[in-house]
Amino acid sequence: MLLLKVILLQALWYAAVYYADLYQYSLLVISFVFVILNFILFLKKTDAKTYFLSLLFFILFGVYETMIASQLSLIDYKMDGFPLWLMSLYIVFICYYGDVFNYLKDKNVILLSLLGAIGGAGAFYGGVKISPIEVKDQFYYALIALNWAIFFPVSIKLFYKFYKI
Repeated sequence: MLLLKVILLQALWYAAVYYADLYQYSLLVISFVFVILNFILFLKKTDAKTYFLSLLFFILFGVYETMIASQLSLIDYKMDGFPLWLMSLYIVFICYYGDVFNYLKDKNVILLSLLGAIGGAGAFYGGVKISPIEVKDQFYYALIALNWAIFFPVSIKLFYKFYKI
């Protein structure tokens, strides 16, 4: 069942990136449905407060990262207004916590930072290749790597500090 969950989450990532400008509202709704279903089906023993506060943290991080890259003119999202489809990626990321990422909860912060930097920058690099996004400055990837080197270990440590198995 966990493998199916990961496959579905990866499929949603691909759909969100590939169909970004066409179905951003639908993708946002689907992301919230995934989050709620994940909580109900996989995290029955998890405290709802921890789960949804973590989700709020993820969304705020996504808004910050999206806005800072835009304000620094590092990226062009090729759309008017805020790229809601991009928020769907931050929203569903919470679905990896509480089961898929359990093995990372006791890992060293430096290792988590490296995983965050490489994974974050790699995901964005791959996503840019199939999305309408245009990277205007390669510093964008350094910014993403730095942000995820901080966000990933903080999110892991905070979530698992309060997570109840």
